[in-house]
Amino acid sequence: MERQVRDQQLLVCNLCRGCDFTCHSSCLWLWQESVTQLNSLVLVSLGGVAGTLARYGVGELFPDDRQGTLIANVAGVALASTLLVLMERRGISQLRLLLLPGFCAGFTTFSAVTAHSLEPIEGGMLFLAQNIFLSLTAVIVVLPLARKLIPVRS
Repeated sequence: MERQVRDQQLLVCNLCRGCDFTCHSSCLWLWQESVTQLNSLVLVSLGGVAGTLARYGVGELFPDDRQGTLIANVAGVALASTLLVLMERRGISQLRLLLLPGFCAGFTTFSAVTAHSLEPIEGGMLFLAQNIFLSLTAVIVVLPLARKLIPVRS
């Protein structure tokens, strides 16, 4: 019976949002979890906007859409590889959301690669192969280099 009353109280708190989430320990936990999720969403969103704007800048520097896409993808993969090592070595967790699924995902444009690869007359599959090959090459080169240059936090 006591659990039923507590569950009903939690339901009221969740539905009306009239309390300050401190009336029950479960409400406080729910509030803290909601704030954490909102912070994560804001960080990914801000990073995504910045990455998209940077990708737009690459498009302005390289008006050929294929060339701009290739440069953005290879640079984004290299940056993501470096950031992974940096965050691994320095223990930066909040920036991970801002920079990896945020900035790097907004900057790289693998959806554009897919669209370009569907253009067989203009060498679509070759363009896809170039993107994959150069992106993997960037990871193979940058990851060990970053591990060598970025010291572990002592």
